[in-house]
Amino acid sequence: MMFKFFRFILILLSIATCILAALALVGSYQDQTWLTKAYLINFQPTQLKLGQLFQANDFKKRDNGLYMGNCYYGNSGAYGENLKSCSTPTTAQATAADTPVAANPDAATNAATGVAVAATTNAIPTGYTTTAGANTYTSATNTINSGSSSSSAIPSNLGNVGQIVQRFSSSSTYKDLGLADVYSISLWGYCRGTIGNQESIGQTYDNSNVTYTNCTKAKPAFFFDPLTVLKQELNNTIDDPKTDVNKKAALTAIRDNVSYENLNLPGDLEKNLKSMQSSTKALFAILVAVVVLSFISIIIQLLGCVLSPDHCCLSFLNFLFQCLIFVLAVVASGLSTGLYLYVRSQVNDNVKDYGVKSFLSISFYAYTWSSAAAAWLVIIFSLLGHCCGLFATNRHRFRTVHHHEESSSSDDEKLEHEHEDEHHH
Repeated sequence: MMFKFFRFILILLSIATCILAALALVGSYQDQTWLTKAYLINFQPTQLKLGQLFQANDFKKRDNGLYMGNCYYGNSGAYGENLKSCSTPTTAQATAADTPVAANPDAATNAATGVAVAATTNAIPTGYTTTAGANTYTSATNTINSGSSSSSAIPSNLGNVGQIVQRFSSSSTYKDLGLADVYSISLWGYCRGTIGNQESIGQTYDNSNVTYTNCTKAKPAFFFDPLTVLKQELNNTIDDPKTDVNKKAALTAIRDNVSYENLNLPGDLEKNLKSMQSSTKALFAILVAVVVLSFISIIIQLLGCVLSPDHCCLSFLNFLFQCLIFVLAVVASGLSTGLYLYVRSQVNDNVKDYGVKSFLSISFYAYTWSSAAAAWLVIIFSLLGHCCGLFATNRHRFRTVHHHEESSSSDDEKLEHEHEDEHHH
């Protein structure tokens, strides 16, 4: 009876180890409530200060071209800008050899086009028209034509990229970038979340009532790269038909020029992105190993219920599996906890400067550490069972008792013979 009880306990603990590690591994794999709560860390950019995130001066160093509407004017020299490209499909593409808008800032008009320009600025026209053969500009209209009747409105001059970023940062919020209220990060991707109490946004950081939706397509060992995610969100906002043309132009300028040279992350996060990515891949691999080895251990435990304990190799192999599972579970728990405690501290230590706060998931770390605890109990009960002989089968015990009975009967026979000899004498 004791044999069956201990075997049952070991199997139960091995199953718990496997399931808990699996729950930690698949957290946020899909847009399901029971999964989305098991994230590694989340971020709330609800009070994001764009001026701190984007370094406008570094944007100026990167590019001095001008943007107007959906069109980019590359830097053609000290005085003029040439139309380089337009993202609007109906706009004729121009090259750097096209006629400059302003050849001389001191002139009242451009000699080549007759377009009035400011005498002391790099201003470009408020509108232009294009034909199949050449680019001509007019100041009376605000349309783009490509030799057909189609047209689209464009805004007035937005300035160079640095100016765009500076103005946009001073007058916009995180929602203007297309960012969500909350981002939860897992080993498979990230999910966008909405804060239930919208009135608290801008006043406090509320992580108690968040609904996660729109999870990304699952990707093993996913790493949350801030720059990549930012560009994806910018693209979504730019492609949104509800986005007005001025905002779309500004976001396009930011998207095309933002890099880690001008994206300012909190603390030392940017310096450690590569090491954090490697650690995330290692964490994923270790959790997979814990799940697989735990499953194998369960199979071995089940075989131990029907096989003779004389198979010492099987028992020794199972014990090695149990020890390895425990070590890997502790390493995974420690690695994930240490890594994302570091990320949280880097973000939250600069929350006043950036307006972003992060939280760790209770569910994920409860899963990993509970899995490690279950693996430890498997080792304890396994050692206890072997040391106390609790895994001996009835057959083994029968052999032992039978041998003892045979020894006792033979001793009794010897004593009887001795008594008979003494009686004869």
